[in-house]
Amino acid sequence: MFRLFAATLLVVVGTDIGVAQRPRARQASDPLAGLDAYIQDGMTKLKGIGLAIAVVKNDSVVYAKGFGVKKLGDPSPVTPRTLFAVGSTSKAFTTAALGMLVDEGRFGWDTRAGDLLKGFEVSDPKVTREITVRDLVTHRSGLSRGDRLWMGSNFSRAEVLRRVRYHQPSWSIRTTFGYQNIMYLAAGEIIPAVTGRSCDDFLKERIFLPLGMPTTSTSVTALKDQPDVATPHTAIDGTVVPIEYRNIDNIGPAGSINSNVLEMAQWIRFHLNGGSVNGRPLLAPATHREMFATQMWLRPEGEMAMLYPGANFLGYGLGWFLYDQVGRKVVEHSGGIDGMITELIMVPSERLGVIVLTNAGGSLAAFPIARAVINRYLGVDQDPIAAIAPMVAMVESLGKKAEDSIAKARVVGKGPSLALEAYAGVFDNPMYGPARVTLANGSLAVSVDGQEHPLDLGHWHYDVFRGASRDKRLGRTWVNFRLGNDGGVAGLSIDGLEQEFVRRPAAAVAAGCDPSDADRSRLATRPSPYDSTMISIGVGAAKICYSRPSMRGRAVFGARLVPHDSLWRTGANDPTILHLPADASIGGTRFAKGSYAVYTIPGANRWTVILSRRTDRLTMRIDDGFRANEAGRFTVPVEPLSDPVEQFTIRAATTGNSAADLIFEWEKTRIRVPVTGAGQ
Repeated sequence: MFRLFAATLLVVVGTDIGVAQRPRARQASDPLAGLDAYIQDGMTKLKGIGLAIAVVKNDSVVYAKGFGVKKLGDPSPVTPRTLFAVGSTSKAFTTAALGMLVDEGRFGWDTRAGDLLKGFEVSDPKVTREITVRDLVTHRSGLSRGDRLWMGSNFSRAEVLRRVRYHQPSWSIRTTFGYQNIMYLAAGEIIPAVTGRSCDDFLKERIFLPLGMPTTSTSVTALKDQPDVATPHTAIDGTVVPIEYRNIDNIGPAGSINSNVLEMAQWIRFHLNGGSVNGRPLLAPATHREMFATQMWLRPEGEMAMLYPGANFLGYGLGWFLYDQVGRKVVEHSGGIDGMITELIMVPSERLGVIVLTNAGGSLAAFPIARAVINRYLGVDQDPIAAIAPMVAMVESLGKKAEDSIAKARVVGKGPSLALEAYAGVFDNPMYGPARVTLANGSLAVSVDGQEHPLDLGHWHYDVFRGASRDKRLGRTWVNFRLGNDGGVAGLSIDGLEQEFVRRPAAAVAAGCDPSDADRSRLATRPSPYDSTMISIGVGAAKICYSRPSMRGRAVFGARLVPHDSLWRTGANDPTILHLPADASIGGTRFAKGSYAVYTIPGANRWTVILSRRTDRLTMRIDDGFRANEAGRFTVPVEPLSDPVEQFTIRAATTGNSAADLIFEWEKTRIRVPVTGAGQ
């Protein structure tokens, strides 16, 4: 998924072609001679666990083997049919699917994304109006990664895309290459917006099955029924251990595909044949050429120079990195996600391709082994494993030195500025949602909405804490509290989450729209964002808190989703709550000051609105318990709308002094609920 995880890894990957000198070409004899032993040696030197490799030459799979084991402690060997996560090599599948729709005339690469993906926004309205499909898939959106919005998060695809509008740009659009997974999610979600089929189903029907990739899937949920699956591994507390697959369906189009080398070899054949399979084009030749054409130039300097040493040109196509090696154009992409690393390289002029899949996140074996195969066929006299091995040792040493320097920089004896209870509270951020700092048994912890696991905080020095995720795969990070002018805690920042969290005042917490459910991870899975509306009724402002489901092309009222004449919670996921600061008349019925759950019974011509005193639970039945808590009910007429409203909305419209209408809208239905302050 990541292009790789840190600058140190970028340095290492870049050594596989040689840093000290440019590679020399020689005449290749049998490129595969001795390859088995070479791979075994590389696995030993680079601490590999399991590896699968396939080589395609002249439209044939000329080599396909597995090495090592699928899981430490289990002797089951890796085979060419063993499934691995392929990470960001998934991106080219997404661009190929989009290319098929371009061929059908559904849109063009330079069609504005917002014209296809309704409701898609980035923070700059001008960029929202101008960003194109091509911009989404070439890493030139101007946004930095923002990966923690989806990684380790329970946010749905829709919620990730909704929240990206709060991600502040790092560069101007189309000026700087900035690797961006969320823009690939947006690109993939254009597919269902245009076709009515999910991106996952589209890939299966239009690519996987035609190419002969029957066990390739777009979700880890499909792996449970497969008999030959590699287990990912990573280092936790200094020891390499097996870990569970992470479900990354919420970023699927950017990197969630699982496959094996035999099936990925069919993907390579497809591209080396110009987008055709068995002589039948799945992509128009011009569209396929566009995928391998440079869309965004990269300067081969700094990290990129180390990643591609000796390259005369370097660019990004539509889902592919492009560069040159000994006079040939090379098409390449790697992938890495939670304990698995992939490398895929093609040399179209030689009708040559190689795919390497590995299951040890701390091993870089995939890169030099893939490059070694290419070197052998191109006659390059250079050994990538020999070149990379000393660099791996150096990086390991640098990592230890970096940790030692962090420890040496610690100021011993400098405790936190305040008592620990002063750091507890709710801290808001529009992109990531609120962060909740709690104190229990003398220790602080911080939970961020959407993140599956909290961070346990250990004091470091001053107001800096080291956070250890309860998801051991995510390791440790830094949490820094900021004091305000009044000496209290005003905000916090978490390394890896690009934006500051600002403290929410206690009064705002008490009067806020936070759902009552204590299970924050469950709330994060909702596809319907939480929202609120203020109603001015003279004596203070009333507030209604609700969640906003989307119609998404479904028939809503009168259908199974929200049937007519049945009790509805008036939103989704959580109770819709009306907070009254004083007595008020609602729909002609008087209600005392307090908080009420708002239920409705939608009808074709009239709705019944019911207010319940019970706000801490949901129900979809009118039973004795519901009736016992009912505070009152009334009916209001339905106003039909000519154009459907995609997302359920409650808004307020002032109708007089101390009076307003609450307006509920969804699909082609609108109702108005009159609210009047006490004494009016």
